[in-house]
Amino acid sequence: MRNLLITTLCLVFVFSFNACERESLNVNDNVISTLSLPNDAPEFVRELADHLAANAGEVESRSTELSLYKFIGFKPELSILKAVIDRVPGLRLILDNQLLDITLFAPTNDAFVRFLADNGFASLDDVPTALLNQVLANHILFARKDVEWLAGYMKTLAYADCDVRGRLTIFTTVLSPNNAIINGDINITFGNGFVGRSFIHYVDKVIAPSTVQTLITSNPEFSTLVQAVNCAGLDLNAIAALAGNGAFTVFAPTNAAFNKLTAALGVASVCDIPVATLQTVLAYHVKVGASLSAAQLVRGATIPTLAGFNIKTVKEGTGVKIIANSSEALVVIPEIQANNGLVHGIDTVLLP
Repeated sequence: MRNLLITTLCLVFVFSFNACERESLNVNDNVISTLSLPNDAPEFVRELADHLAANAGEVESRSTELSLYKFIGFKPELSILKAVIDRVPGLRLILDNQLLDITLFAPTNDAFVRFLADNGFASLDDVPTALLNQVLANHILFARKDVEWLAGYMKTLAYADCDVRGRLTIFTTVLSPNNAIINGDINITFGNGFVGRSFIHYVDKVIAPSTVQTLITSNPEFSTLVQAVNCAGLDLNAIAALAGNGAFTVFAPTNAAFNKLTAALGVASVCDIPVATLQTVLAYHVKVGASLSAAQLVRGATIPTLAGFNIKTVKEGTGVKIIANSSEALVVIPEIQANNGLVHGIDTVLLP
């Protein structure tokens, strides 16, 4: 009797092990099947495939049958997003795998209609393929994040069009566990949709590739810089236009940096600084014609600025120090990538 019990337990163990092994093989087969991408699949789709293969894991039982693509297909308010996905070679294969571990911002139909109208497109057929791919990639994060984990600057799967081909940045302010604002004016209207292993968040506008202006004005840490630009009678868009094709670098002083300056000058606000002086100081923080990455800055560089004076960069510990004629600053928020340049937040206002 005892031997029969032992034999039975062994058989149960063997069958259980084989069942687990078969389940594991099915999971792996599921991943491999999605990686047979068409030759014309864009780069971000291939990167998603690599991410899927490297991060495949268990799916909660309530989500085993539902992928992002199926979820979107069930939602009439996301029908244009589905049509956009279907236009991108290979993307449906990836989004239809419930093992995918990403965050997807999902523009509603109204958001896409507004995007088309604002950009002079009569329909999706008029949107250039490269732009459509870039915009769609700008709605995806590699990591799975609920709304509460979206705060601050984050890199999307989209790449910038300027000379430094970094991943585009978005800035998010969390308002509640289910609501946040992206780039200053894009609202998450329905957050924390948990699908497969991914999160999907509805947004009321298409997240266009960020500009330097967008990434500075949407961050409250740069509100005094925006105030200074306005007091100087300038405009961040006008500064961007000086860069021709849009390749430029901005060293953006934080609010704390301007607080140090106004305290040192004995004035109440940046608007108390003479306009001509303020214009020169602001121009001293802009390089036109090139976007300088953190890696370039840390190697050391002499940088001509819009003000007509040079600044220098040197390695400082694990970061970068900016040396001006009359001041020094540390880069405290490196490499904020816009579509038309790079922003580096600094802790001190640079003085000629």
